Amino acid sequence: MNFVNFVFVCTAFAVAVTFVMCSAAPYEHLITTLPGLINGSSVKFKQYAGYVMLNESRNKKLFYWFVESQRDPASDPLVLWMNGGPGGSSLVGFFTEHGPFRPRKDKQIEPFPQSWTKIANVLYVESPCGVGFSKSNYPQEDYVTDDHKSAADNYLFLNNWFELFPEYSKHELILASESYGGHYTPLLAREILNHDTENKIKLGGLLVGNPATNQDWLGKEDAWGYVDFLFGHGLISHSAYIDVFNKCDMLSFLTDCNANFLNKTDECRMAINAALKEVPSPIDAYDIDALVCLDNGYAGAASRTRYTSKWSGISAFIRDSLLAEAYTHPLVDNPIRYEPQNIVDPCLSNYMPLYLNRADVQKALHVEPTTWKEFGDIHYGTMNDNMVPVWKEILNNPRSKSWKILIFSGDFDLVVPFEYTQRWIRCLGLPIKNDWRPWMIGKQVGGYTIDYDRMSFLTVKGSGHMVSYYTPDKGFEFFKQWMEQK
Repeated sequence: MNFVNFVFVCTAFAVAVTFVMCSAAPYEHLITTLPGLINGSSVKFKQYAGYVMLNESRNKKLFYWFVESQRDPASDPLVLWMNGGPGGSSLVGFFTEHGPFRPRKDKQIEPFPQSWTKIANVLYVESPCGVGFSKSNYPQEDYVTDDHKSAADNYLFLNNWFELFPEYSKHELILASESYGGHYTPLLAREILNHDTENKIKLGGLLVGNPATNQDWLGKEDAWGYVDFLFGHGLISHSAYIDVFNKCDMLSFLTDCNANFLNKTDECRMAINAALKEVPSPIDAYDIDALVCLDNGYAGAASRTRYTSKWSGISAFIRDSLLAEAYTHPLVDNPIRYEPQNIVDPCLSNYMPLYLNRADVQKALHVEPTTWKEFGDIHYGTMNDNMVPVWKEILNNPRSKSWKILIFSGDFDLVVPFEYTQRWIRCLGLPIKNDWRPWMIGKQVGGYTIDYDRMSFLTVKGSGHMVSYYTPDKGFEFFKQWMEQK
């Protein structure tokens, strides 16, 4: 080897060592190319994907996809996102809600401008084991789980992920989720409080949307909020509602925090069933104002099309408000271009398996070849446990005093009606700090909010169960305002 080559090799080695020392993230998990990104779009932010091992002898591991902030990854907070189900893949949140890409029917993806990754580092994890790409060599044991096992696994995942990405262990961590995440998030927070005795995890906040919490997500099994929502949104008749109201003793629903409203008389059940016969079909229970997907004819279409949408990704009334204030939206260079766009497809969730089951995509994500599905083949117990005592335990812990906690609800969601959510939060008995008031996008009302001591509640006007899916504009804006404490 001559001197020039020797110097070159030594220099290259030094650069490599410097890179490894400065960037602790596992290079083997770095996504170096993303197949199917349309029109030659380039990705200017780092992404990592792969497995985090939970039990090496069982080959039990969870899949994650991590996207660094497009603003300032070194100082922006870290958000851990979990979808609900239980058993729903968190890639639903990635691809249909607030991730940096949207899937297309042609098995490609396109950039999504209203991603939460514009202002935060976001870590998506497929949990529990058996969901999405997450797997084990012992599915008969490891795909049988419950709230307590999932919380322990998620805590182990988080600790093991920080070992792979130690530079992010110093960042403020926000636990975020929706739907059955109303169980995942408070239980993981409690797990951290109970086991992270040295405060290694810098947990700074909880963010949960339309959360399954108590009796608030059992649909027609709990008639009080469900039937009240149906009547309030014009889906059942006045006479049917009055019949349920009287025969099910609904007068005390909003004020009695101790009663179990799941115990019904036969007379009450008959009134409920009669009212439900009036509900129109087809209708999207996750957003009663949304279109439903009618296209199941193409190869690879998902069997379920629950995640449907209005055709109004950026609504005209918000555009007019922003332009009236000469406001430049953070994702748009020129406010004059801030026009209504049909950027959301009511069949969007059908396109995810088409993309994620591409062999080149799975290779790029560093996963073992498999068939990805939106819902995992798992068996889940303890689904009806009441999370209110867990929230009380969290709020009574001195360590949580500095946290910011937000519960938000799309007010067109029939699956977890906002009336229920308001009720259990009120029943916590927390003092009110800032009473009921609108929160704004420009000069328009984005929804309503109330601040209690230690916790806030926020509605998103005209949105559904998956807020960032049904109304991406509001989904980004409320997240930005909350993260910046505005």
